[in-house]
Amino acid sequence: MIVGRVFQMVLSFIITMMTARYLGPSNYGIINYISSFSAIFAPICTLGLNDIIIKELVLDQEKDGETVGTMICMRLLSSSMAFISIVGLVACLNKNNKLYCTISMLQSFAIILNSMETISYWYQYKLESKKVTFVSSIAFVIMSLYRVWILVEQKDVRWFAAASSIVALVEAVLLFLCYRHDRQHNLSFSIIRARQLLSRSYHYILSGLMVALYGQMDKLMLEHYLNEAEVGYYSAALQLCNYWPFILLAIISSSRTVIIRDYEKDRCKYIEHLRYLYAAVIWIGILVGVVLSVFARRVITASFGPSFEPSINVLRVICWYTIFSYLGMARMVFMLCEGLQSYEKYLSFCGAILNMILNFLFIKHFGSLGAAMATLLTQVLVNFLIPLLLPRLRPSSLLMIDAFLLRGMNFRHLKELLFNRKKRNE
Repeated sequence: MIVGRVFQMVLSFIITMMTARYLGPSNYGIINYISSFSAIFAPICTLGLNDIIIKELVLDQEKDGETVGTMICMRLLSSSMAFISIVGLVACLNKNNKLYCTISMLQSFAIILNSMETISYWYQYKLESKKVTFVSSIAFVIMSLYRVWILVEQKDVRWFAAASSIVALVEAVLLFLCYRHDRQHNLSFSIIRARQLLSRSYHYILSGLMVALYGQMDKLMLEHYLNEAEVGYYSAALQLCNYWPFILLAIISSSRTVIIRDYEKDRCKYIEHLRYLYAAVIWIGILVGVVLSVFARRVITASFGPSFEPSINVLRVICWYTIFSYLGMARMVFMLCEGLQSYEKYLSFCGAILNMILNFLFIKHFGSLGAAMATLLTQVLVNFLIPLLLPRLRPSSLLMIDAFLLRGMNFRHLKELLFNRKKRNE
């Protein structure tokens, strides 16, 4: 997974750099502003199912075809409704601006096609992520060639908006074909299974919506209070921070199945592996944060050009949010095992309110830098300090402190966890 993401990261970095230079801060800001709506509606599209699918597949292996098929059908329905809502909302907020409406349709169609990504979790459960990586790499290469072509042909911003839907289409087709070849059970739909899944995942819908809301609120408020260029400056810095966390996501995804199995068999190993997971997130994040802070000016000017210089200080602040954001994602494994999913929606609601207030206070005075400050402070509060004050979530924050201090670390066991060195039947 990591190797595949490195390949995509390098290719994406080059293409995005060329795209941002070509579009400029304003058009680049429009693309990112519209994409915020798709990000906000993403939790409604997934219905919280992505957070429980691994556990469902582990616990009921004989019905994996029914589980995956039911999830795909549910996501297709919810994504179609979200697509209509996004286009309507963008049209209302922007007074039927034709350019904004066209971009919203081209970009948000990808959320319907992304329903097929459910199959990738089946491969994760089988510990066969190499196939998913191969598929996503092919799709990404095709999308990159398309973006190079429209750069060479000097197409307008609407052609760039279609790129996300193109990669989603290719990936959906390839995933489906791979599953048909490797499946043990045919895909099927069950209304009873759908109700069971929703009863277990509904906690994540609201929490995911709140997370997405406070994750995208900065761009929406920057466009509302200032202009598209400020969105472009902020998005450029944020984009650089979002290239490398695929490493953390791969570690969390790879570790999830092992930790869930440990919870059922050995509570000591379960706690130990959680601590290792937090340590990996924290210290990889610190290393990257230091590098980006020190070389922020060179990174921004080399990547996006002199017109994006206001992004330099934004990058020095926003680069630290990733640690706390992905600690929150790692904590979801703890909450899933302990049956504390209901807390996530309260934390997410607090995060959305805090982020809205902080953005309102900071953006008017500091612009895109204020949005970065609000994002960082929100992540610290929601993913560390507030859980530390809640008795049932406090163990996760205490484990994070242990992980930061490298207390009780056995690096041989850490290597086993991160690279799945254990035998599958263990």
